[in-house]
Amino acid sequence: MKKLLLGVTIVTAVAVVSSLFALDAETTEQAIRAIT
Repeated sequence: MKKLLLGVTIVTAVAVVSSLFALDAETTEQAIRAIT
């Protein structure tokens, strides 16, 4: 179960990092605030 959670966390982190590079800084900040 912990491995599954870890996997989801890693995938989410990769998606966020990809968004950081793909989107403008302002859009990224809004996305992060919406997620957290």
